[in-house]
Amino acid sequence: MSLKKTAVAGALWTYAELFGSQAITFIVSMFMARMLLPSEFGLIGMIMIFTAIAEAFVNSGM
Repeated sequence: MSLKKTAVAGALWTYAELFGSQAITFIVSMFMARMLLPSEFGLIGMIMIFTAIAEAFVNSGM
């Protein structure tokens, strides 16, 4: 394959991975919102924000 086709295929797989990850997170969040009490779901939301910030630091090289 040419370099252009390889790059396009890699980009498509990356976008599919990001979309799939966000879709799964959304579905799990919807399920948890139905199963947990509002105070418990709020606590989980705060933990998810902290985890996202920590993941951003890890991905940036810290």
